[in-house]
Order: sequence, then structure tokens, then C-alpha cells
Amino acid sequence: MTASTFNEARHDPKYGRLHERRGHGAWCPKAKTNRKDYLQVDMGTVLYVCAVASQGERIYPAWTTSYKLYLSTAGVTWNAYEETSTAKVFPGNSDQHSVVKHFLTTDVMARYVRFYPVTYHNFPCLRAEIFVRK
Repeated sequence: MTASTFNEARHDPKYGRLHERRGHGAWCPKAKTNRKDYLQVDMGTVLYVCAVASQGERIYPAWTTSYKLYLSTAGVTWNAYEETSTAKVFPGNSDQHSVVKHFLTTDVMARYVRFYPVTYHNFPCLRAEIFVRK
């Protein structure tokens, strides 16, 4: 996992996986007001993404309340995940520990997936997971 930025070592992108317990258990961007910050997952090969899930920061009460997904097959051209021809804003979390999972209405081929926090509680921290079809 990589990210555009991160707040400090205990919020490194490698801590951005669902149920992560290392560090403070989440990725947090450097600034809470930069809407260009993202958490990026490289799945290693192109797969059909069928669902995503999110969680907040493990220790501090901070979580992403909504986010957008951008996907790419080669990491060069990025496309927002859309429903009804509009970039979908996924509802995120309402607390730091619950898992919120969303199924995509259509499977999307991608190797790379970026989570862009849109709104948040205290700070846009995030633990995320991607589900694929086999």
C-alpha cells in the first residue's frame, strides 16, 4: 500500500489494511484539508473488483465518513468509479471500529485502487479492503 502523503510513521500507508493492529492501525494523510490525498492499493495484477470496505483509526476516534474510488489497470490513467454516470461517493464509517462494506453495481477491472476521503470525523483516517472476483 502507498499513499499521496501520510501524517507520521504510526499512520504509514502500510497500516491502511482492514483490521490492522500495527502502528495506530490506519493510514492518515498529512493534512486533513487536502482533497487530493489518497490511499492506494496495488493488487499486483489486473482483477475484477466487486466490493470495498472501510474502517477508521484503531486508537484515536478518527474516520472517513465518505470517500471516492479511482481505479487503474496500469497506474497511468485513473477513472472514478461511477454509478448512473456520476462519480460515486461511498458512505464511510460512523465510528472507528465498525466495518462498512459496499458491493459495486458492476465489477470493474483494475490493478490499482485509490481511496480518496471526501468527508471525515476528526481526521480522514482509513483502513480499507478490496474484494475481487476469482
